Amino acid sequence: MWRCSACGELVDDQFEACWKCQEPKPAAPVEVSGEVEPAAAWVDNFQETKQPDGTISVRVFGQVLSCTVCSNRTFRERTSLLNTAGLTFLRLDWANKSATNFICSKCGYVFGFLPQS
Repeated sequence: MWRCSACGELVDDQFEACWKCQEPKPAAPVEVSGEVEPAAAWVDNFQETKQPDGTISVRVFGQVLSCTVCSNRTFRERTSLLNTAGLTFLRLDWANKSATNFICSKCGYVFGFLPQS
């Protein structure tokens, strides 16, 4: 058995990729001992790893973010302003909340995440 480095799932040795998230099996053997916290219990919402080409790979609550359109796993990060009619009418757009966006580097699909409150 080996533990997936992306989602923490236990996978039989016969498989070359995780059945849950399709993360490839690590080249070096990883010992599985004891239980690990479930991914949802991770403290950080986003974990980003910078790639050599300037894109990032992202984990959200410990789960690898994969594009739902093309299955790509690298993204570009942007922030977008969430406009409201009232604040726009008062010309106070700067007071609106913002969202974190991850844009697929292959097909351009946009994932938007609202701030946790």
